[in-house]
Amino acid sequence: IGTAVAVTNLHPPGSSQSSAYAASGVYTGGFATLPHPTYGALSHPRLWSAVDGTVTDLTPANSVGGAVSAMDGEVQAGWYWWPYNTPHGVGYNKHACAWSGSAGTHVDIQLSGWEFGSVSDTHNGQYVGTLRFDESSTNSHAFLWNSPVKAALKLTPAGMWGSGGAAVYDGCQFGSVHIGY
Repeated sequence: IGTAVAVTNLHPPGSSQSSAYAASGVYTGGFATLPHPTYGALSHPRLWSAVDGTVTDLTPANSVGGAVSAMDGEVQAGWYWWPYNTPHGVGYNKHACAWSGSAGTHVDIQLSGWEFGSVSDTHNGQYVGTLRFDESSTNSHAFLWNSPVKAALKLTPAGMWGSGGAAVYDGCQFGSVHIGY
């Protein structure tokens, strides 16, 4: 690494906290927590540029936030708050998603029937993440997407209670399995 270290503060003014989770080329991805009138504070997916210092909020127009957890080339992946209607108003579930540099390129890749999910990593067009049936479910399952679409391969081995997807590299997936008691 050497003895000289350069530090760049990416923390946006007005946010209570921020984290950078991924980097690719001149871009860094993560989130910044901003005030929200209904929910107090929510994280917003952010893309920071080292070239011109711009910060892009990747929150889709119909959402209230999310986060970038992985990047590969021009692609960012993570999750966002997906809106749905209830008798009491709008509710939100955490959905797996991908972007390619702007909020307008957002793609929801959450599989039908799974309420909560996120993408943990992306490499060479593959995405790996974890989905749960609902917010009270204690078991999750790892999934592999071969492109940013609503089609994925469940990675939980037969006989296991669940799994978690953490990383993908050159066609290999890494994570954990829940073997039960």
